[in-house]
Amino acid sequence: MTTPPLTCFLRPAQARDVDGITACVDAAYRPYIERIGRNWARIVFLVLFVIGALPYFAVLAEMFARPKLTASLSVIQLLLQAAAMVLVFTRPGSAWFRRQA
Repeated sequence: MTTPPLTCFLRPAQARDVDGITACVDAAYRPYIERIGRNWARIVFLVLFVIGALPYFAVLAEMFARPKLTASLSVIQLLLQAAAMVLVFTRPGSAWFRRQA
């Protein structure tokens, strides 16, 4: 006697699925978050900043060909993110991130 093939049906997530998804994500990541403390947040920020900044310089000249306000706000945003990066990797910010939660 053979067993029938296992079928799996996927559907879009619904509001009633939130609690189950949250529980699965929490169970998967809680052991790691407790072990690494708060430092993971600034590492993620650094990675996302670098990923976003690399293509930025390639299109900088093209941005200033468009309205100057849009380009200026984009430059200000990058500078504010860079300033935040400095703050989280220098004292007293770095001491706060190294401390265990």
